[in-house]
Amino acid sequence: MGAFAVTSQELLAYSIGTKANLTGWEFEQVIMMSKLYCNYLNIGKKPTPPPYEREFNDEDIAAQNESINKMLAAEEKAFKALKT
Repeated sequence: MGAFAVTSQELLAYSIGTKANLTGWEFEQVIMMSKLYCNYLNIGKKPTPPPYEREFNDEDIAAQNESINKMLAAEEKAFKALKT
């Protein structure tokens, strides 16, 4: 089946069932962390070649840095959207 992010209905049921009384901020944070965790689990499953299989040139490194920057920018944007 795989890993899936916690839904708001599941979290609400947990909160009511355990009488945790999560605040709105806590609720949003748990949902966001669950989504990020599942996203990174899937990213981690992608096969990557061993480092000795090929040499990385400046273009490869620049492309990798750009990809990482885009992911971080998207996460920062999602985080800021939750704060407002």
